[in-house]
Amino acid sequence: MAHATLEPNTIVQYWARDSTENKNAFSAVKQNAKILMSPATKAYLDMKYDKTTKIGLDWAGTIEVDAAYNWSLENHIEGISKENIIGVEAPLWTETVENLKDLEYLAFPRVIGLAEIGWTPTSQRNWEEYKVRLGKHKDRLDALNINYYDSKLVPWQSVATDTIIKVTK
Repeated sequence: MAHATLEPNTIVQYWARDSTENKNAFSAVKQNAKILMSPATKAYLDMKYDKTTKIGLDWAGTIEVDAAYNWSLENHIEGISKENIIGVEAPLWTETVENLKDLEYLAFPRVIGLAEIGWTPTSQRNWEEYKVRLGKHKDRLDALNINYYDSKLVPWQSVATDTIIKVTK
């Protein structure tokens, strides 16, 4: 893509690790392409949460839950406007994934925050508020038997013990 001539309305993926790789995004936008944002240091779900995480990769660093949430879709690449961005993607390469439980562990809870990035303007997002809302999903994740990463940054909380949670698929 770096040196290709693009058709108008082509969609290109931005996965760069740092701003030194932004020239390809600028080239694509000059050719009227749209950018699908998935910066490796923020959105790649196959990255480990921290150095103790047993599965996942670390070529783009580690991505704790707050780092996956605390970035701006529309301001990540200075000089690329919101109109040039088509959305967010959360890639998960599976070379370290052996089963569905491994996949869930790498994806949850980061994918929840990445979804919010896709539909909520940066000006309306706040980590301190989000982590409390995320923590309230504990019972739902448990009821669905999702193997999620128990981040110490999230105040996980169960609802009252006499509350019944009904999960339908």
